[in-house]
Amino acid sequence: MEPLSINHNLYLDYRDPQSIKFFNKGREKLPGDPFSGKNIFSWLKRLEIKANEFHWIPTLTIEGKLLTTHFAELSMDTVKKAAQEFQNEAQRKAQNSRMLFYCITASISQSVMDKLSLKTHLFTLPVRNKPVQDGVCMLKVLIDSYYASTRFTTIDIRKQLANLPIYMQTVAKGDVTRLCEQTRKLNAELEASGEKTLDLVANVLAALEKAPNPVFQRWLEGRKNMWALKQIEWKEDASDLMDEAESFYLNLREGRSWKKAHDDRARIYALKASDASVSSESTQEKDPNISKKQSSTLKKYIKAFAATERQLREQKYKWKQVPPKDGESTTKRVLVDGVRKKYYWCVHHKAWTLHSPQECRKSEENRRKRKSPSKHEGSSKKKRTYDKARIAFEALALFAQANPTSPSSNSNCTEDSNQDSNFSGTTKDSSSSKSSTQSYKTAEYDTDES
Repeated sequence: MEPLSINHNLYLDYRDPQSIKFFNKGREKLPGDPFSGKNIFSWLKRLEIKANEFHWIPTLTIEGKLLTTHFAELSMDTVKKAAQEFQNEAQRKAQNSRMLFYCITASISQSVMDKLSLKTHLFTLPVRNKPVQDGVCMLKVLIDSYYASTRFTTIDIRKQLANLPIYMQTVAKGDVTRLCEQTRKLNAELEASGEKTLDLVANVLAALEKAPNPVFQRWLEGRKNMWALKQIEWKEDASDLMDEAESFYLNLREGRSWKKAHDDRARIYALKASDASVSSESTQEKDPNISKKQSSTLKKYIKAFAATERQLREQKYKWKQVPPKDGESTTKRVLVDGVRKKYYWCVHHKAWTLHSPQECRKSEENRRKRKSPSKHEGSSKKKRTYDKARIAFEALALFAQANPTSPSSNSNCTEDSNQDSNFSGTTKDSSSSKSSTQSYKTAEYDTDES
């Protein structure tokens, strides 16, 4: 089943053509795209698969820990000490390390190679009065160059695991497969640092509860009850729980039983508001103050809608507040809502914006030019006012759609609302404009100027 495992403990005799073929096969590049500095975990997994095929695992195992998975627990000095030992032995492990060296150089991009070439002294070992570039040490240098394992790293990973329910709503948007992939990735990073979490099952369950499908929720409720009664047990890393949830999710998708929730948070609040108005519909004709109660209920839900929108917007555009590091470019292209846009680091706003620092209205030059409000500024204020009014009227429209009434009852409601001083203002003719203005004022939005 594994032809390359034959005599894997014996050294290769390069006078034998078969050994040369074996060496040339081992030095070939990994399948897939070259490593460019991103997605290091998937690249290390491909390297580990090849290490299993060529029986490099003993060479990559140092103090009982595999370098491709527990690299954060192994220091550079520990790796260099182990590499020096098998290089001095000059046996099969040294040959494996040489094959690994050529494999790595063939499987990385030019930019990564340039970065490693500046650290050649870290993976060059003296062997029999001769400098030898070691593949195991080179792998450790490559990992350390693109993955910084610190206490702050583990703290950030733990925060992301605790915020899996928010990730499920805002990023995955109900996709169980995407949630499981993110969880496995974060857990792998945590284990690479030599740590683990005992709350992963609870965090994954809380995230799965945000899935929008009722059939999936009934299934999850049944599994949770069995787990609570200790009829089933899940591993601490929640791997079996995620496998079950992902399998059931894919079955629903294939059977077309999965209905994705509409990304319409305003409708949720409008429907909640309509429940109160439907339950009190029978008392509207008797109580003229019912419109005042409806107005206060609608105001409450519009404010809740505004708070939710603001929270999601801050989460989505949190990256705009991260300044570029020293030497990094002050411009970059970012994919936002399916459109790739160019952003500039604005020193005046201290954020990434669509305008350049020279075009910023806060710059000294533009401040001197703006003695009077410009046409652009006026249009910008009109746009912000329009956006506020649009959101408020959208909530009102959804509220009305969720509570349909007959023409006669509509007229009654109109007359009642005209009589209500809180809703109408002074006269019947100005009732609609007054009510819409008040509805607009109830929602205080902070628009994203950038």
